[in-house]
Amino acid sequence: MRRFGWLLPLVLALGLLSGCQGPGNVKLKVTEVSLAPGGTGTVAIKAINPPDLKTIQVGPAGAFTFDPTVIQITDVQGLNGFQVLSVTINNLSGYVRFAAGFPGGSLGPIFNLFGGTELGLVELEVQAVGASGSSCSLAITAVDVLADRNDKDIPLAGIIPGEAKVR
Repeated sequence: MRRFGWLLPLVLALGLLSGCQGPGNVKLKVTEVSLAPGGTGTVAIKAINPPDLKTIQVGPAGAFTFDPTVIQITDVQGLNGFQVLSVTINNLSGYVRFAAGFPGGSLGPIFNLFGGTELGLVELEVQAVGASGSSCSLAITAVDVLADRNDKDIPLAGIIPGEAKVR
């Protein structure tokens, strides 16, 4: 048993040095929400296989989009230590633009080291305004900035849209 005491420190060191997941397979995922008419809930934006992620900015070119006749966005908050630095909510046209960052570094490598594959970055509070049975796609048209703790760009492999349903 004593012979393998070096194994855990080695695995921890390699995980931290490698960033655990390569930046080439990072995707963003928008979660789904099902709401009663007039009800409220949340939609998260998550990084799948997050590397050393520090900054995400959606806008001014990109936007989180939705159908404003189905849902309205009431607030945007950071998750897992990420802080929302700026936000623009337009419930008339159906879009949100935001910037969020992890102060002082990144949670990605530590998160991956303990088996995580999805890391919540931002949470949008939503309210159903549509009729029962209505639904809409929740999409991110483009990500303007996705960067690591050294402000290097992280390539994005794709964006998985979500859906909002009024039941």
